[in-house]
Amino acid sequence: MKTLLSILLLLAISSNLLFAWSDVSSSGSIEAIEKNPAAIAKRERSKNKDFIVKLDYSDSYEQYPLEDVDDFSYVNIPKTSLSLGFVGGNLAFFAEIGIYLDNKNKDTEGHTYYDFNNTTNFRFATSWEYNKLAFGATISGGNLSQRLNKQVDNGFDIVGNALFGDYEIHSGMENLQFGVGSLFVDGPYSVGLNIDKLLYMEDEEFKTDWDEMMKSLTLGASFIFNKYTSYGDLRLFRPRVFFEVANVTSSSCETSFGFTTTFQFLPNKELDATVAYVSISNGAKNLFDGYDSYALFELTYLSGRFRYGTTIDNKNNSTNVSLFLRYLR
Repeated sequence: MKTLLSILLLLAISSNLLFAWSDVSSSGSIEAIEKNPAAIAKRERSKNKDFIVKLDYSDSYEQYPLEDVDDFSYVNIPKTSLSLGFVGGNLAFFAEIGIYLDNKNKDTEGHTYYDFNNTTNFRFATSWEYNKLAFGATISGGNLSQRLNKQVDNGFDIVGNALFGDYEIHSGMENLQFGVGSLFVDGPYSVGLNIDKLLYMEDEEFKTDWDEMMKSLTLGASFIFNKYTSYGDLRLFRPRVFFEVANVTSSSCETSFGFTTTFQFLPNKELDATVAYVSISNGAKNLFDGYDSYALFELTYLSGRFRYGTTIDNKNNSTNVSLFLRYLR
């Protein structure tokens, strides 16, 4: 119980730029900007200035033998983050601070040790629209600082190490990159493209590399029913299907396909359920010969300015659970 209370406290005080599920062909929502900067011009609230606050907590869970259960058996690699963002006109800015724990281990006396990682990230994006086509550009960067192999005997040790310890930034843990994206929307049809690493910094020099560009290339397409019927009534049941290939030439190329069902109770009250299957392969040339795969389920509820959600997947043969709360003003 002490561990659970401390993790919740860490979530409340601490601070991934990640939102709810989105893909490169998403349009009309704040979440879509995370995957494709061109989505700024295609969002439904394009004339509004939006301020976003998001809290996120996630962990990966594994099955432990009953005799091995202790105070930390159900805390594996917890992650928590606080994200702030602003979107107005054709500009968007997001910043986040996060803390995650990894490399969990025990010594011969049964003491638990963790590495504590503190991340700071930002993303600036802009977009232009020409009829049905939108183009976007983004600058993103951040750094990682660490506290390595710290002993934790209870949940309050986690909070103390995470929030009040001295972190060390190691060389090579900073990043800065420039990316571009495009989005074509024709009624219910959308096609998107995004390149995260058009230009990037390495060894304090800006570089551009064709292989890196192709590894960061994402392509996708989707179909969604219109929000309103031909009679102008709000559509209660609004399905969407999508297909995406991310990191096209990477050894961890991810091919996703799935569907989202949106129940629109009112214009500002809706329930979204997303189911996706993701196959991981050695590049798009082996698209149908993946070496790993996982399923994902997400449930979110929008009520006025608040969106609540949870995501569950079984990536890396463990159960990964994420909880988030987003406020939009």
